[in-house]
Amino acid sequence: MIAIDTNVLVRYIVRDDPNQSVTADKLIDDTCSENNPAIINHIVLCETIWVLEYTYGYKRKHLVPLLKQILSTDCFEIPNSFLVWKAIYDYEANNADFSDYLICHNNKLSGVETTYTFDKKFAKHKHCKLLS
Repeated sequence: MIAIDTNVLVRYIVRDDPNQSVTADKLIDDTCSENNPAIINHIVLCETIWVLEYTYGYKRKHLVPLLKQILSTDCFEIPNSFLVWKAIYDYEANNADFSDYLICHNNKLSGVETTYTFDKKFAKHKHCKLLS
């Protein structure tokens, strides 16, 4: 089993560096399968969405289907993927960052009732409160 870092996933998606994109393709296409998936952890997903949004200008309407595709691809395994699905649904329906929603759902799994934040957008989530 292997894991892939943000920069590998970004090259695989964006294809902006011909050499690194080919290398990422080769690694994922030749090494990863349903029986031997690559691990993509929550931090890598959050970093990837941040990079795509703030560096490459991807919009939420493009990121949501991309996240769903990553989670549905047999050659990738996302630990506690049910939390990521919850975060995707929140991200799709609301205005806070994907990472905020994933934080919230991870906290909830750990027994946290309320996540406090200064972020007004994030504070609108039912498990969050605005700290003022």
